[in-house]
Amino acid sequence: MIYNTKDRVDLTQRTFPALAAEGDFDLIWMDGSRTDDGRALPAKLGPTADQLTEIHYGVVGGPDAAIVYALSYALDAGYDCIGLVENDVLLSLGWYQAVMALIQKGAQDGLRVGAVTARPYDRRTLWQTADYSVHFGSGAGMIVFSRSAAECILRSYRTTNYTEILDSFVSTGAPDFSHIWEAGRLDLRRQNQNATSADWFFDAALIQQGMVTLGTLPGYAENIDADMKVKLGVSVTQNPDRNDAENVDFHAWKSALTDASPDGVSVYDFDPVNQLWIAYPHQIAARFPSAFSGDWFCKWDQTCGPFSFLAKNTDARLSLPVEGEVKLVLGPATKWPRRLARFGWPAQAVYQGQWPIYDVGTASDMPQLFTYNCAETGTALKAVAFDRQQPWMQEPVEFRFEHISRFFAE
Repeated sequence: MIYNTKDRVDLTQRTFPALAAEGDFDLIWMDGSRTDDGRALPAKLGPTADQLTEIHYGVVGGPDAAIVYALSYALDAGYDCIGLVENDVLLSLGWYQAVMALIQKGAQDGLRVGAVTARPYDRRTLWQTADYSVHFGSGAGMIVFSRSAAECILRSYRTTNYTEILDSFVSTGAPDFSHIWEAGRLDLRRQNQNATSADWFFDAALIQQGMVTLGTLPGYAENIDADMKVKLGVSVTQNPDRNDAENVDFHAWKSALTDASPDGVSVYDFDPVNQLWIAYPHQIAARFPSAFSGDWFCKWDQTCGPFSFLAKNTDARLSLPVEGEVKLVLGPATKWPRRLARFGWPAQAVYQGQWPIYDVGTASDMPQLFTYNCAETGTALKAVAFDRQQPWMQEPVEFRFEHISRFFAE
């Protein structure tokens, strides 16, 4: 279990004891605090937990960098079951046994369990039995992955939009859940290009590989930094309100999911509106380690990437093989209230002056080395878009934190 913290000392003082109150697991504390009180807390509270094996300090760069670092470290250390818990999530007694039992229960029911959460939100429930629920929006606040699922999450790590999440499930034969998600606050068919953070893609990435995310019944986790009922209209399920164990549609879906082949599933983004294939900077860095030369700095960009690469000077350069036309998506770092996709991303006419997309390549059926030389210090490279799927996009790469760690160095 990996416990992620960044200051908010009062939350940590409440949630850490609850996490360590039960369970036979290795507890790794990863802290990115900037205050003296925050930095002091792991050494102060850590010895109270028998499970604590390691403390990692200086885990900075934003929440997605922390997640990528945590999963990369745990995989490299050889763990077969990897959990993430954030310090705003309060666990209740019984969580550990419920989570671990559910992994086995799901397998007995013919499901390939990729992840389990003790925080089963009602409005993010796809199916429900008396023993568990199947989810489509679990997030990273409290989740436990199998090793193969953690590898899938890293391999597929990127932001998404509501429609891709919805279509990922509906394409497997799951019911259309656009009318229930977040208490109907998000009309997915109308706002289909609204961008989401990377952890919203976790369950969708797993389902594309034939793996499911199950939630415990009842739930054993609550967010304590915000009232999620007020904020998003969701509540942690405590009592099942239906039972799909005998639902023929549920069993048909399970059979179709088991028989489906994940071969050919792309980890790259595809924009159906503009017919563009999208590669984000961290994906390019993983596929082509020497693609970025000169001085680049990685900056968290919650709903785009989620890692933008900022040019520290005009020596910053990008080079990679390209077939066909290529466009660069450049601009300032996004802020949460100003989501790219609110305007229909990517659309040059809309973003001109705010989120410009620059045509920088010409059509060619032969591979060519495309080179971009940054013209202005501080320019943020958000994504690279192509008019066709590149040959190298058909060869998924195992993304790890090491592929972007050098871009966080000051």
